[in-house]
Amino acid sequence: MTGKRNLTAAIIGAGMIGEVHLRAARLAGAPIGGIVGLTPAGTLAAADRLGVSAYPRAEAAIDNRTVDVVDVCMPNATHYRLAMAALAAGQHDTNWRVDPDAGGAARAFADIGSH
Repeated sequence: MTGKRNLTAAIIGAGMIGEVHLRAARLAGAPIGGIVGLTPAGTLAAADRLGVSAYPRAEAAIDNRTVDVVDVCMPNATHYRLAMAALAAGQHDTNWRVDPDAGGAARAFADIGSH
């Protein structure tokens, strides 16, 4: 497997699902760039518990050029905004929760993801 490397993941969401996704990424061999949650206290607690760096806000994870993929594990209402920001920044995104009835959100998501 020469020439291949594992993608570095940033986890946006420091709750139960974020932790599950982080552990799954680790099992797959992905380095973890860091984690960010809804609150600074939650972010720091998760980062300490999981042994990873803490991002001060989601945008810091998205804008981190050492990160290859952003995994959005936040409440559903935040997925579209965070996924669009990640894709606009040139990141890969694992988001799969876009409401197709949200005013063309699914089409916009597909359009930006295809560039």
